[in-house]
Amino acid sequence: MLAWKNPSYYSIIKINHSYDIFDYVKARILKIKEIVDIEREITLVDYMLLFTLTK
Repeated sequence: MLAWKNPSYYSIIKINHSYDIFDYVKARILKIKEIVDIEREITLVDYMLLFTLTK
């Protein structure tokens, strides 16, 4: 998956913290700023990632 190879994803995902990639995507979908420390809009990649994780 392209998202895993994108360096910007590594910089915004708090690795080894209290939430994993699934929580990250859920937070992006719900726009929870307390969990996700980023200001950009939800992208197509986020939806694709959520769809992949929920299959």
